Amino acid sequence: MRKLAGIYFALCFFNASYAMDADKNKAANSTVKLPPSHVLTERLCAIGLNHFIENTELIERVAEQNLTPSSIGTIVENCLDDYREHIPRMSAMMCLYKPRIIKTILQDYPQAIEQLKKEGILS
Repeated sequence: MRKLAGIYFALCFFNASYAMDADKNKAANSTVKLPPSHVLTERLCAIGLNHFIENTELIERVAEQNLTPSSIGTIVENCLDDYREHIPRMSAMMCLYKPRIIKTILQDYPQAIEQLKKEGILS
């Protein structure tokens, strides 16, 4: 009887662990629908990034797309790399803007921002 109880509890623990892992994977793969280009442009201009959005394809790459928060972080990083290549004098300053750009793009999705914080992409 003790062995059966032990097996039962082990199976319950395994099932609960599996369910928690599935929830984590589901959250990591969930997508968000981003706003249209004019909304993103207004938001990024409001934080002083006019020059950045004029010289990168960030808006074109994310506007009205269904993307995972992690892929948004990757797209922002790629656009920052492109910007640094073309305008090297701005590189140091733009590195500091990465979290702010991502948070501005995802401001309608606080759960996505929290997910990126958990993943270490945002602080």
